[in-house]
Amino acid sequence: MQLMQKYKEVPYWWYCVLFFGGIGLNIGIAYANSSQLPWWGVIFAIALSSILSLPLNLIGAVTGTNFGLNVFAEMICGFILPGYPIANLYFKTLGYNTMSQAGLMAKDLKIGHYLKVPPRWTFFNQMVGTIIGCFFNYLVNKIIVDNETEILLIPGGNQFWSGVSFQTINSAAITWGAVGPMIMFGPNSRYYIILWAFIIGLVLPLPFWLLHKKFPNAGFQYINLPTFLMGLCVLPGANTSWITNSFIIVVISQFYLKRRYTAWFSKYNYLLSAALDSGTSIMVFFLSMAVQGGGNGIAYNFPTWAGNRDDLPYMDYCCATCE
Repeated sequence: MQLMQKYKEVPYWWYCVLFFGGIGLNIGIAYANSSQLPWWGVIFAIALSSILSLPLNLIGAVTGTNFGLNVFAEMICGFILPGYPIANLYFKTLGYNTMSQAGLMAKDLKIGHYLKVPPRWTFFNQMVGTIIGCFFNYLVNKIIVDNETEILLIPGGNQFWSGVSFQTINSAAITWGAVGPMIMFGPNSRYYIILWAFIIGLVLPLPFWLLHKKFPNAGFQYINLPTFLMGLCVLPGANTSWITNSFIIVVISQFYLKRRYTAWFSKYNYLLSAALDSGTSIMVFFLSMAVQGGGNGIAYNFPTWAGNRDDLPYMDYCCATCE
C-alpha cells in the first residue's frame, strides 16, 4: 500500500473525458447506422447501467460471478420503444457493456494494485488494449462470417463453428423489440409468469437473511442465491465442455492452492488468471485465422487425442475426423 501511494493517481478528468466522449461516440454510431435509437435512448441506457453498476459489480466482487443487465435492458427498451428490434439491440448493448466494462476496468485496476503497477500506466494499458481489441475483434468476426456463413446459419453449427450466440441475440431483439414485452409477457399472455420472476428474485433472499439474524451461527450467511441462480443459467447451453474446464481450474485454484499454498496463491493467482485469459484470446485468434478455416476457408482436422476419440458419442469438442 505504501509503495502504491508513491504513484500518481489517474486524474478524475481523464475518466470524465472517457465517459462523455464515449456517450458522444455512441450517439454518433447510433445515428450513422440508422439504429432507430434516439439520442436520449443512448443516454438513458448508459445512465441506467451506470446507476446499477455499483451494486451489481459489488456482488460480482464478493461472489466472483458476473451479473449482466442484458435481459433487464431489453425489457426496459421494449416498453419505451416498442416495435424497434434494432433499437432494442443497441439499447441492450449499451446497457450491458457499460456495466460490464466498468467492472472489468475496476478488476484490471485491482490487478495493477496487487502487482504494484502505477495507476496511470494501468489506465494507459487498458485504453490501448481496448482500441487494439476493437480492430482485432472486428477483423476476426468479419473473416469468420464471410467464410463460414452457411455453417453459422445452421442452428447447431458444427464442432468448429456455431452461430448460437448470434441467433440468441437476434431472437431476443425480436422478442423484446419487435413483438414487445406486453404481448409476450403481459397479463393475458402465455408467458406472463416470467415477469413475476423479478418480484420473486427480490423476495427470495429475505428468508435466508431473517434466518441468519435469528441463527447467526447456523451458516445461513453463506447461502448466496444470486450465485446459485446464475449457476443454473449457464447449464442450458449448446456447448457445455467449457463448464468442465472452468470447474477444474476453480477447484485447483480456490480449493487446493489457496489452502495449501497461500503465499503462492496471494502472489501469483491473479497473474495466472490474467495469463490464462490472455493466452486463450491469443490462441482463439490464431486458430480462427489459420487452423479452423477462418482465414482462408480451409479447415484443418484437429489432432487426435484421448479426449476426442471417434467412438465417443455426443461430441462437444474439436473432432479429429469431422468435416
